[in-house]
Amino acid sequence: MMIDLNIPYTTNTQLLRNQLQLLATLGYTHAAINHTIQHSTSPSGFVNPIDLSLFKDIDIKVFTRVTIVVDEPAQGQSINKFVQLYDIVAVLPTSERALLMACSSMEVDVITFHYTKRLPTFLKHKTIGNAISRGIHLEIVYSALFAEPCQFMSNVLNVIRSSRQQNLIISSGASRLLYLRSMKDIYTVMEQLGLKRNSVTQCTKRSLRVLLNGRLRNHSYKQTVQIGEDVMGDVALKRSIDQVQHSSAFQAHLSSLKKLKR
Repeated sequence: MMIDLNIPYTTNTQLLRNQLQLLATLGYTHAAINHTIQHSTSPSGFVNPIDLSLFKDIDIKVFTRVTIVVDEPAQGQSINKFVQLYDIVAVLPTSERALLMACSSMEVDVITFHYTKRLPTFLKHKTIGNAISRGIHLEIVYSALFAEPCQFMSNVLNVIRSSRQQNLIISSGASRLLYLRSMKDIYTVMEQLGLKRNSVTQCTKRSLRVLLNGRLRNHSYKQTVQIGEDVMGDVALKRSIDQVQHSSAFQAHLSSLKKLKR
């Protein structure tokens, strides 16, 4: 299973279709279209502009993501109002204070950076460790390699060092077809930066976890679980714990466990 959680949103629908079709050709199974907005965007009356119905005929599952650019901690307070509109919520801090806020208290799935520019501050393991302990993932955007290779490598090494290779995910962030790469190419680039092949594979698995967490957040409620349905699909069936415990599948599994104890 190959996943790209960062295909930049554009009003050029044909470009998006071409990118998704190329990803499918390269073997990707899931992708997220990333809508980047500024912190000043008012959530009141805001509508998600991504229309997934335009991509249903493409052989790849498509989801939505929002990345909110935050400069001041107080501006992160409105992030929660966007959660129900997108499958994945990410934040892009552009100052040290915003990064501290994102790592310590913002309810987001992903923290990302401008990899073509200098990082907002020197990344400390203690700060990044707070985000990791809260289940937040750090994104490496490999398309920046084609625009600013030196800055990209410096930033990635900083992220790898401060995270100690934990909770990393790798996405394209590709605004052009030329920037999309196969997993073989990604392995080659990341190995040059100190990430072993096994670590890169783990990054792919974490991308699935990010997507699952985002989907479950919007398709589950307190004291409910999802069974028998693909939460990555358009429809997810929610059943209460009481319903699950009285289902035939649950009872059969419970009986087999009792036999093992005997």
